[in-house]
Amino acid sequence: MVGQTKAMTRKKKLMYGGMALMIAVVSWLGGYIFFVNSEDWSSAKRIIKNTEVIKYRVGDVKYIELFLWGTQYRFSGDWARAELNLEISGEKDVAEFSVEIEKNRKGVWEIKQVLEK
Repeated sequence: MVGQTKAMTRKKKLMYGGMALMIAVVSWLGGYIFFVNSEDWSSAKRIIKNTEVIKYRVGDVKYIELFLWGTQYRFSGDWARAELNLEISGEKDVAEFSVEIEKNRKGVWEIKQVLEK
């Protein structure tokens, strides 16, 4: 009887742990999908395309790919901050960047940091 109770407890722990993991993954993936389909992402891309460091490295930007892994997006009211891992294709070259951007209270995105990977 004691062995069955321990086995059931272990099964419950695995089940609840699996459910928690699934909820976390679904929430994270949902946040990513929300962000890439948002006006925030469209606005951020316009700012990123015109960043001198990026234009110097790849030329006129043709395409920005947002990597699924390593992307963080936080927001509250008018404020938002994103840490993005990007592959940017331009007329001269293709390069990977880590970009930190923040939307101020006026709703304008500002580049905080750009690092080439």
